[in-house]
Amino acid sequence: MNTLSRTKAPDVGDVRAVCEQEARMADEIEAAQTESAFLLALRLKTRPQYRGQSAVCCRECGDVLPDARRRALPGVQCCVACTASHEQTR
Repeated sequence: MNTLSRTKAPDVGDVRAVCEQEARMADEIEAAQTESAFLLALRLKTRPQYRGQSAVCCRECGDVLPDARRRALPGVQCCVACTASHEQTR
């Protein structure tokens, strides 16, 4: 005997409930993505904007700043470690 013939067709109410649950989950995912995009934009907007001449040495610890960092961030004053430490305390 075929197993498909023994299975009961899903109730229309059950199908509707599943569809409604999936729609609520999609709404929650969309809200989370919107919030994530907002927080990222806010973080980018409030990050330090470097301008001017870069320091040769970190103003916090005195380590030499690599040339690549100085070129990538004009006006940079701190090394990666000191910048990360400063950002964590914000």
